[in-house]
Amino acid sequence: MGVLKELFTSPEGLMSLFVISFMVCMFILLAYLAIKKMNQKPPTQ
Repeated sequence: MGVLKELFTSPEGLMSLFVISFMVCMFILLAYLAIKKMNQKPPTQ
């Protein structure tokens, strides 16, 4: 439990938590955009 206390109270822990959450959100966004792009139909000419 000491690790969790340090994660949520110390400045270094909060920065690490922010970076981890930012990376997870960016992964979800990029995966969503890639799946959306793959499902598009190619333009016909």
